Amino acid sequence: MTQPQTLTDAELHARRAHPDYEYATTEGPRKQWDDIDVPPHDEEGEPEPGWERNTDAGRDGWERFDYTEESYWRRPRTTAGAATQATESVEDLATPKALRAALAAHTPQLLDGFDRHWRNDIADTYDLAPVPAFMARWTAAYRLARDPAAEAEVHRLENAAGQETDYGRAKAMIEEAGQIRRRTTLNNSPTSSDAVNNSGERP
Repeated sequence: MTQPQTLTDAELHARRAHPDYEYATTEGPRKQWDDIDVPPHDEEGEPEPGWERNTDAGRDGWERFDYTEESYWRRPRTTAGAATQATESVEDLATPKALRAALAAHTPQLLDGFDRHWRNDIADTYDLAPVPAFMARWTAAYRLARDPAAEAEVHRLENAAGQETDYGRAKAMIEEAGQIRRRTTLNNSPTSSDAVNNSGERP
């Protein structure tokens, strides 16, 4: 079996996925935001210590969109924060709203696809039947994105399979990628009944 690719610290920060750091995003109006260089605040509105600009994300730590701008931040995890991360439970991802919040906090690169999929297949159709499959797909994508080495290896195998001319070798690569996906997400997806019972609220 091939060994997972090792990502550099800069690549992990660009994905907001370094295991020793936590990440945050602040947002303001496009070209009218005076607080672009102000780090995240706590619930009392006081600046939180330790934040530094995540210069490996976006355009040197910020990004501009049609109507908003975002600043990207990072800071080393505290012992308590690391423990919280390690014990994240299935219940934390049991509803579309909770899953979207987790994506926004930890894997914001997945948000556009998540929102587009929700809008096209569920919100615009007023049909809750696809919710279990939707939750399974995006919980798996979230878990994989939180394991950058596994994610890189899956993408490498899938890309290699797409270029492989030998059917047997291509099939073996796809199967190996599937095994990595399953190992990464095993026992972490919410049940179908949980997803359906709690999906009445738009994420």
